[in-house]
Amino acid sequence: MFNLIYLSNPQTRHLQDFFADFSEETVGNFEVTPQTGTLERRGGAPQEFSVVYKGGGKSGTTGHLIVQTEEDKFTYELVVP
Repeated sequence: MFNLIYLSNPQTRHLQDFFADFSEETVGNFEVTPQTGTLERRGGAPQEFSVVYKGGGKSGTTGHLIVQTEEDKFTYELVVP
């Protein structure tokens, strides 16, 4: 399991709905929770994501977690241990 990922959005003045998933080129079996929700506005609590690796890729393989909102896109590189 990867460490928790915290996403704060200091540029946002309002709440933003999001969808989280992995890029098409991500190799291996990953799981992220939550997959949908609402990001807080500036000064609010950061959003916590739990990423679990369930196998299927070689050590050192990289993938990308993408958190998409209507206005922003956040990308995190993941490396299989």
